Amino acid sequence: GGTVRYNFTYREIVIVDLSATLSHQRTDYAFENQIDQEFFNKTYQAELNLNFWKNYSLNPAFEYLVYDSRANDFNQTIPLLNVSVSRFMLKNKAGELRVGIYNLLDQNVSVSQTANNNYLQQERMNNVGRYAMVSFIYALNKQLNPMGGGRRGARMIIRQ
Repeated sequence: GGTVRYNFTYREIVIVDLSATLSHQRTDYAFENQIDQEFFNKTYQAELNLNFWKNYSLNPAFEYLVYDSRANDFNQTIPLLNVSVSRFMLKNKAGELRVGIYNLLDQNVSVSQTANNNYLQQERMNNVGRYAMVSFIYALNKQLNPMGGGRRGARMIIRQ
């Protein structure tokens, strides 16, 4: 497997991140071919960060998960969409108030596949559906660390 990523930044106004992660697992048995196991997990991600009006940011993120198992003809795709809007405030934009809607497409399932010496494990789990969250993030050391850029360092997060 492996991961490929692409990032495009235009003047700290538009930031585009694209990535693909592919994972292939195969187990072959010499004594009986009928229990051979093979599966593929693929994750495709696209994220946009659009900064506007000096203190605002829009952040849509799309993730497309593909699970494919040739051992038992299992194929599952899960599209996930998250969208958030942020307002930066306080001195040097040390505070961020964010309103986000997560799992906008209301996909309430996730999949996990693992192959080992003598078994293939597939888990399908029910997850929380669509939800909204309001959060406040304060960068504690932004003024102390000029290289911090506002996204690194210790943070205090309050979620309601």
